[in-house]
Amino acid sequence: MILRAVPDYQVEQIGIVEVRCGQLNHCIEYVKEKAREQGADVIILADSGIVTSVQYMPGTRAGNTSTPGQISSSNGQIQTWEIARKILTPSKEK
Repeated sequence: MILRAVPDYQVEQIGIVEVRCGQLNHCIEYVKEKAREQGADVIILADSGIVTSVQYMPGTRAGNTSTPGQISSSNGQIQTWEIARKILTPSKEK
């Protein structure tokens, strides 16, 4: 179960899962698997952001010849999910 709005029931938080991934459906499947391992039946996306990694490889110099350094970067999405257990409460009669 993925929550997109405030549910009409309460949950007990079991833990937090942080994932870095490229495709949302792969993230969700990974988090669902981790939730099942912990006995959770609810996952809640708590935070999402972009992470940029930058790598610098210095150039070389030998005699009169030099090779310039190279900079490379990559972006990835990082998500923080809460895993929780649904708390069943008796329904209130009006």
